[in-house]
Amino acid sequence: MINVPAEKISEMYDKVDRDLQNNIQNENLSTPRDLGEFRGEIPHDLDMLSNDDIANLMVKVQEYQRCVNSYLSDARNMKKVKQRILKGVKSAITIERGKEYVESDPRYIESDCSLLYWEMKEEYLEDISKSASKSYQMISRLIALREQDLQQTTRREVFRKGRRKTYG
Repeated sequence: MINVPAEKISEMYDKVDRDLQNNIQNENLSTPRDLGEFRGEIPHDLDMLSNDDIANLMVKVQEYQRCVNSYLSDARNMKKVKQRILKGVKSAITIERGKEYVESDPRYIESDCSLLYWEMKEEYLEDISKSASKSYQMISRLIALREQDLQQTTRREVFRKGRRKTYG
């Protein structure tokens, strides 16, 4: 029977993420992570911004969401790695010490805590991503409303000019 020690299992699975990150960088697939000072906030005076400012904000929000989604993808990948590590560590400890000692073994607890970290990070990033999506929708809706207002104003002006010519 061949056994892999719990510590070696963790190293083997952690290598998967390092290899993935290296591959992404080598193929130039990584997402830019630096957005300067912008952190996805929508100004309180959004409706007072010029059309150009709104367009610029929309681009920033879209890039912010893309960046957050990249972090979210990383977190999901790490969560998968940590789930596999935990499964392997649990199996190794069960073989080594017996089933009744697994959950109190420090190696199991360490792996479980690491998995919990990535589960929590995934949830946190999902919330941020949803918020960024709602911000983008809000900006998009404001643009649509401005376009409708502009069309209505144009129609009224055309109607007024037409009435002046008819009755003028």
